[in-house]
Formats: sequence, C-alpha cells, structure tokens
Amino acid sequence: MKNSQFDLRAAGVLYLVATAASIAGMMLLPELSGYFNKQSVAVSVLFQLLNDAAVAGIGILLFRSLKTYHETVALTVLSTRIIEAVVLALGNIPLLLISPADSHHDHSYLASLAQQWGAWSLAWLCWL
Repeated sequence: MKNSQFDLRAAGVLYLVATAASIAGMMLLPELSGYFNKQSVAVSVLFQLLNDAAVAGIGILLFRSLKTYHETVALTVLSTRIIEAVVLALGNIPLLLISPADSHHDHSYLASLAQQWGAWSLAWLCWL
C-alpha cells in the first residue's frame, strides 16, 4: 500500500510537471512570443519533450497502482498515455524542420501547423 501511495503522489507531481512544461513550451513558440529565434524553438521543443516524458511516466505509475484493482483498466490507461506521448512527440517534427537558413522568414504558419497538430492529436485521444 505504501508503494502505491508513492506511485500516486509521483503521478500527481508528473501531472504538474507535464502541465508546466507544456505551457512553457507553447509560450516559446514563434507565433506566441512574437519573434523567431532558433534557440527559443529548441527550448520549446525540449519543454514539449519533457511534457511527453511526463505523460508516459504518468501512465506507467498509474498502471502500477491500478493493476491491483483491475488489470484491463490499468492497461487501457497505460496504452492511452503512451499513445498520447508518441502523438505529442510527433507534433514536434514541424518545429524541428525549421532550418537556420530560413530564420529571416515568417514561420507563423509552421508554428500554427504544430499547434493544430497538437490540438488534433489531443482531440483524437479524447475521442478514444
């Protein structure tokens, strides 16, 4: 029981980390910050990857706690969290495709595409 409580508390902390990392990563996108800087895009992607790792970690920790109650529910939570992390990680690809040579161009379309991909992937996961 003590191990289960630790897992649940750690999942709660990871939930807060995922939320903070996602907000920080989105605020550094060129469209929201008002300027394009390759370093800010790289830091934004790192925050988003931290969010993805935290999302997967939440699934793993909840699986360990939920499997004692109902294994099917635990597997469902684990699989949906891993799918969510993978889909969100794939959403970073358009941001990584911005080349330094294109830094003088307006990249709001690419940032908008990345945001739309993230919104679409979350809507898809909610539909599941």
